[in-house]
Amino acid sequence: MEVIDSKPFYEFELNMLALLQCDNNNARELITDLYKINKNCHEEYSAIINTSLSINNRIKKTIEKELETSRRHINEMLEDKDFDEEDDYNIYKISQMVSLREDGFRLLEREIEIQSISSIVMLLSLSESTLFEIINKFSSFDKEKFPDIKSVFKRDKGIAKYLKYLDKYLNEDEENFIVGKPIYNELLHWANLRNNIVHSSNRYNDELYAKSLKLNIQIKYSRRYNKFCFETKSVIQLGMLVGQILNICIVEGFYKYFGEDFLEISETFSPPIIID
Repeated sequence: MEVIDSKPFYEFELNMLALLQCDNNNARELITDLYKINKNCHEEYSAIINTSLSINNRIKKTIEKELETSRRHINEMLEDKDFDEEDDYNIYKISQMVSLREDGFRLLEREIEIQSISSIVMLLSLSESTLFEIINKFSSFDKEKFPDIKSVFKRDKGIAKYLKYLDKYLNEDEENFIVGKPIYNELLHWANLRNNIVHSSNRYNDELYAKSLKLNIQIKYSRRYNKFCFETKSVIQLGMLVGQILNICIVEGFYKYFGEDFLEISETFSPPIIID
């Protein structure tokens, strides 16, 4: 069992909620719209994470229970006074029981892998659509400062384009608040893994694997299927990353644009994430 601090999953929504309390009446509607976008994102985001955790924990408990039952049956056979351990048929019978058990476990573990892959794709799609909605709200509110997204960063697309846009047009400082940072590069790599899932059926790739290990991304390689294997830990890792990036955009971007001082939220209880 592993216990993970869930703060990154809640922080961006709490900081957006705090911004909602500011006295900027000129931008009241925009701030409210941004809050709704982030709240909807957080709800979907939580549902994806919780579904992945629920399936993982259910399957792990099923495997534990079936393993216990299988071992008990084998021990009962071995303890039977009429059981001959040297009889070839008996040896074959036990080996078949173990083989069928392991095949069943492998299928159950594949369910976790497939659910994890689906969750990864959904988390990245959700983050993309959320960033796009945020940009549209800003560009509708302040057309002089925020140009049409289609007219800028034409060589980029998706997450990279949206984060570059927010970093340039929300940022009043010379130094980027996210583009070029390790967290940004890690998210772009996750986007490459997502593209490999969608366009190459998650086929193994030496370059992607080496880069994943370098970034300490939770990923494995299956020789049996010649594909990458993702687990619930992979989903949690990506979920935390997405939450941290949204939080940076809010704290370093939204707060400064609206001229609000960021105040660290007092310690708030957030239930730990438990992975069996």
